[in-house]
Amino acid sequence: MRSLLFLPVLFLTGGCLLYFSDPEADRAVESLCLLRRELPVNPVTLGEMLAGRPEKEHGRIRIAFASLLLAETEKSAENILRGEQSRICLNTLGGFLPSDKVKYSLEGVMDCPEELPPVAVVEKAALLIDDGNTPIMQLLVNVRLAHLRAVNAMNNKNKNPSADNHFAYFSACVLLAQSAGIELKQLESLEEYEKRFDSAEERLRKRKE
Repeated sequence: MRSLLFLPVLFLTGGCLLYFSDPEADRAVESLCLLRRELPVNPVTLGEMLAGRPEKEHGRIRIAFASLLLAETEKSAENILRGEQSRICLNTLGGFLPSDKVKYSLEGVMDCPEELPPVAVVEKAALLIDDGNTPIMQLLVNVRLAHLRAVNAMNNKNKNPSADNHFAYFSACVLLAQSAGIELKQLESLEEYEKRFDSAEERLRKRKE
């Protein structure tokens, strides 16, 4: 009988808990719900992430995709940490929550030239593409340093073709391309820039004769 007397109290208490007003919590939940998006059915590709984004962001996105691949192929604590940081970065760039389980397609994301072009060729391309927007001395220093790092990474990869060294070389190639203002794949085809620069140099030489 005594237990029955407590039922109204329990009911009232439960009701208070159910309908207790908590504006801060309500706003937090509503704000999060507004940001939630439906996750893509198919894995997001590198090309899809690059499309429509400024070229200055392409290098960061490429390295982030490569970090995800490295975390899968070489499961060290450092690589896993880097991979999760990259996943958060890609999620937010794609408009998803950091915690969303977005799948990314990693096929071919670490493809890069086997051999690097001569540094002088990269410099010529950089000078043409930059078109005077950056002080020439600064531009040349940036390209030289990036090329030096890429050559060193390439040598390390050739001596020890581990996943970590491949990633280091890929990242160095991305940063080299970025320093010259070109896309990664253009590192293999800078001949046209070289021809244009050499022709202009020859014209200048003739004018001075």
